[in-house]
Amino acid sequence: MYIGIDIGGTKTKAALVNENAVVNKVCIPTNKDSAQFFDMLFGVIDGLLVPEVEGIGIGIAGMVEGGKLLSAFNLGLDNLDIAEAVQAKYNLPCKIMNDAACFAIAEGFLGQTENLVYLTLGTGINVGVINGGRLFPGANSASLEYGQTTLFDKTVEGCVSGKALLKAAADAGLQCDTPEEAFQKSVVIREKFLFSLETVLVNICNTYRPQKIFIGGGLAPMVAPHIARLGTALSTKNYGYRNAPAVSVEVSAVAADGGVLGAAMLMQI
Repeated sequence: MYIGIDIGGTKTKAALVNENAVVNKVCIPTNKDSAQFFDMLFGVIDGLLVPEVEGIGIGIAGMVEGGKLLSAFNLGLDNLDIAEAVQAKYNLPCKIMNDAACFAIAEGFLGQTENLVYLTLGTGINVGVINGGRLFPGANSASLEYGQTTLFDKTVEGCVSGKALLKAAADAGLQCDTPEEAFQKSVVIREKFLFSLETVLVNICNTYRPQKIFIGGGLAPMVAPHIARLGTALSTKNYGYRNAPAVSVEVSAVAADGGVLGAAMLMQI
């Protein structure tokens, strides 16, 4: 039995996981205050801890190397040795990885897809890659930061993310409380967002050569009605796959609990 924790830019989810199934879970707002971060983390763990727990896995929206968070742009956190702190407090093994990698682990191993890219679409955006049945974590196990690569004249995250939608709404003089509201309220914003997402998916195909691309994260339900359009973009614009097998794109079947399941699976791989 393990505890899996998914720390995102807006929400933190945690679950007690037994045999890759969620037994009990909690969800709270992410505390981005560095002085209170560990209080939040330990409070979540304390609420789920039982004697049978053998380890704690953590996925976080940031760049991770080993057990240390190097930088989390959307959280405003840097240089936190999270694994060491958890191990010292609970005397349990702890592993930490980028949240997109955790989602990819869950989708890859539960869905039995050997080559996939998992795109987390939420406050920010990032990818996790399973290549040949194994996680591709980047050099020195420092996780990928696809959201910080370039698209048009911005970063990918600056074009395709919850933050990007809210900024586009503000720039257009629209009062929107959520990214979903901005997406629905303005046809111009919605079309620009979907076109940017199409471009991201084509770039992913031509970079990683996956069998499937899965979309998860908090904004996955928002783009779900447009999944056929995204699939058409892949089949018509994916120049690198001419005369090669098609790449499918779908909303992740484990999107709701994939982050915590993948984090728990870190302790088993």
